[in-house]
Amino acid sequence: MLHLWEKLLDLMGEEVTIISFFWSICKSLECILKFVIWFLFLLLIQLYI
Repeated sequence: MLHLWEKLLDLMGEEVTIISFFWSICKSLECILKFVIWFLFLLLIQLYI
């Protein structure tokens, strides 16, 4: 797995890949947070009904 990352870094240049890598992590974390919030919200609604 590390070798694959090294090849990607060599191909694209270190800064660009690291930035896009962190950007993709942040975006996916944002999606996960939204999903968790909606899930909890729906759970609360079902508890009150």
